[in-house]
Amino acid sequence: MILLKFKKTDNFCFISHIDTLRHFQRIFRRAGIDVRFSNGFNPHMLIYFSSPLPLGLASRAEYVTVCTDMKAKDFLPLYNKNCPEGLMGIAAVDVDENPNLQFRVVAAQYDFFTPLEKKERYIASYVKKGESVTEDVTEKVFEVDEHTAVLASGAVNLRPERFATACCRATITEILKIRQYILNGDKLVDVDEFYHLNENALS
Repeated sequence: MILLKFKKTDNFCFISHIDTLRHFQRIFRRAGIDVRFSNGFNPHMLIYFSSPLPLGLASRAEYVTVCTDMKAKDFLPLYNKNCPEGLMGIAAVDVDENPNLQFRVVAAQYDFFTPLEKKERYIASYVKKGESVTEDVTEKVFEVDEHTAVLASGAVNLRPERFATACCRATITEILKIRQYILNGDKLVDVDEFYHLNENALS
């Protein structure tokens, strides 16, 4: 089993999660990567993504777990040889079991292309299902610097473009996801650090 870190950039920012899944299935078939399938009447490739990105948001820190007997050192160059630029793999590591990052990730760090204003409270204003919403999102904000912010992600989630309405004028295409975090005890830990992905990145 392999944990792959990949980017989702360029035109791939604008495709849905299900279309992203289909692209990966095609990449694996094209590359001849032997991915295990589920049992039952409708078998499907056993691949597990971290939480879906909002349409239009670019990321350099997406993750997918691939159930295969191939080793990460062989998998990554083969994957990158057969994938489009906008879905290139950054690092891969062998894992013994599915990390379930879709459910374990609790925060993400974003790079904003316009300066952020630090505030005691962050009040976001956005439209949801055709209605204007004003929300105090302060409890979902972990850290704010001049151009980066760590925001709640996962079960409790703060979309970065909604946070932007509280402290800058960045649109979703002016934001880049750069890290994801899980909890280790009561401490936020970078997924790359926890799974030693930095040691297995392409040079």
